[in-house]
Amino acid sequence: MTSSFRQAGNKLFEYCFPLYRLVYSAFKAVSDRGERKLIRAHVRPGMVVVDAGANIGTHTLALANMVGPSGAVLAFEPQRMSFQILCGNMALNSVTNARCYHAAVGAEAGKINVPALDYSLPNNFGGLSLNLDIPGEQVDLKTLDSFELPALRLLKIDVEGMELNVLQGAVQTIEKYKPCLYVENDRMQNSPALMQYIGSLGYEMYRHTLLLFNPGNYFQNPHNVFGNTVSPSLVCMHKSWGVTMQGFERATV
Repeated sequence: MTSSFRQAGNKLFEYCFPLYRLVYSAFKAVSDRGERKLIRAHVRPGMVVVDAGANIGTHTLALANMVGPSGAVLAFEPQRMSFQILCGNMALNSVTNARCYHAAVGAEAGKINVPALDYSLPNNFGGLSLNLDIPGEQVDLKTLDSFELPALRLLKIDVEGMELNVLQGAVQTIEKYKPCLYVENDRMQNSPALMQYIGSLGYEMYRHTLLLFNPGNYFQNPHNVFGNTVSPSLVCMHKSWGVTMQGFERATV
């Protein structure tokens, strides 16, 4: 029965969703289970978490389940097509504790251009950078501090090169609640400044590096289109927590 369900799911996704049809194999091979497993160790029911760079909601859905009905997830996605799928995924899963925003997150409030993409062609839609001065659709640019959150346990940031900007616009919130930070760190030219800033906020940093392909992905897709490509991130714990991440390499500038 389970095998039949997976096969049906493969066919349904492959033929009924043209947006991802041409990147079906790559998309279904991606699994974020390693990240979610790590995050689950620090998130409990009733907590507030932020998903900056939510894409289509892989983490948003998992986080919403972790914090439960008494908790809350704020998810931000500036790319309109991805945002619409994000909202659709929340609706299809009857998620009521996630607030999704069609907006980017940065160091200051304003507007930012989202470059236009042709969604009928193969592309890494989740890897779109907004740092480039390219014409496109204007969307809101918000700071996390402007939301005046009542609490914050986890801040997950995956914003294709704007990680430092997000942190700068959340400095008051971070200083107040000292949340766990899970920050993508895959741009070596940005890494020193990013790590220096996180360290200045009183955080210990640890490396979390995962292969993009997980053979245990949900649909058991055996086709690895990523090779040995990895996704490097930083797990950051405030020193006041007194927590040492066992089994993780400490990251220093």
